[in-house]
Amino acid sequence: MKIRKKQFICWFLLGILWLFLITPKTGIKAAQADMTQVTVEEADISMMLPITCYVLGQNIAEDDPYLKKVGGDREKIQDYYKGAGIILNAIAQDNSYEIVVTMNENSNIDYIYSMQSLTEEQIREFADTVQSAYASYGYEVDGYELYETDTASYVLFRFQQLYEEQIVQCYQYYTIRDSKIYNITLRSYLGEITAQLETIIGSVVDSISFGGENQEVTYHNEENGVTFHVAEGWTRVANKQDEQYVQAQYMHTNELGESIQFFCMDLWGNMSSLHQLMNTREELTMTDGMVEADKKKYKSYVSGFFDDYQKVSFERIGDFWYLTCESPLQVESDSIEGVYLQKSVVTIQNGILYAYQYGYYEDGNLHETDYKEMIQGVTYQEPKLLLEDGQYYKNIARMLYKMTVIALLIVMALAGIMYLYYKEAKE
Repeated sequence: MKIRKKQFICWFLLGILWLFLITPKTGIKAAQADMTQVTVEEADISMMLPITCYVLGQNIAEDDPYLKKVGGDREKIQDYYKGAGIILNAIAQDNSYEIVVTMNENSNIDYIYSMQSLTEEQIREFADTVQSAYASYGYEVDGYELYETDTASYVLFRFQQLYEEQIVQCYQYYTIRDSKIYNITLRSYLGEITAQLETIIGSVVDSISFGGENQEVTYHNEENGVTFHVAEGWTRVANKQDEQYVQAQYMHTNELGESIQFFCMDLWGNMSSLHQLMNTREELTMTDGMVEADKKKYKSYVSGFFDDYQKVSFERIGDFWYLTCESPLQVESDSIEGVYLQKSVVTIQNGILYAYQYGYYEDGNLHETDYKEMIQGVTYQEPKLLLEDGQYYKNIARMLYKMTVIALLIVMALAGIMYLYYKEAKE
């Protein structure tokens, strides 16, 4: 993933507007660590904040104690918060620090639905771009580190700024959720970030929960006996009429063309009775101990999913064996503009072919991690369609009966011919 600096500056500006907020000057005491839960319903986010802080949002009560204390203009503050994307501002009673939470939407980062869906390498590339932008605005950035909680992945930036002839030290936790930029920023007016302040901001970030989290989509198909989970950020779309064996399709909400398809076909059930007699469901199942030579056995069934079948190899993913290939297949279609690639992993269990395909435009595989995690978690159950095998076995039995009758007739015919030949020879 390449982050273009010109694009970044646009949405960077939204992320730093909070830095210009007029705030009280320094005090001398650090806040106590007792916390209380605060929910911002319009932003679908909740967190624990120090109970001693004044807490302001975009809708401030007329009798708010902080406004009474400082005599601020309620409407101007509300308008400023809304314009800057500030959804919450927690201010210490002694004015020693504040915690500012911003949420901004920006079309320039729509290609990232959630920072959790990126690889560590992609997050670091993203963070390097942010850090460079901060430095270009004159902030002294003291590096960054990656920070992970149960609900989000963050980049923690440490920097300082000159504010009204005073050095303000800042810790900023930066993340992206639902294609929105969230900043949780601690601003210290003590001249340093004390150990107590580090503990406070760490507790705040650890407590954050986002509405709609864990909205992964569970796909369950009793007929074919398969269950898997698709991460948030993907939405199911209707199948095309000409895609007979595609059971489910998903598109990523970033609308950059990333797709996941689940393809399923009962190979054994579609065989002729003769082939069913020669290949049992168990004999078609991919199991432990398969070697390179076993690829030939499956070539006629799965080669269409790969660009070069010679590059395909067996790989154990989770508890099952799959045929897979790192080289993607280029998809040709009149509806595709540009180079569209597709990766597939395919397995055969109980004579049923299961294929999982991930499609993306060249250099646009931003959420391949979601696809890989999905494959890792696939489980297979007893398919309901196996209940229909009784009919197949009846067909095989009828075929065997017919073959037996035909064989007997042939034997009888040969016996008759031999008898006539023997009788004629004797005469």
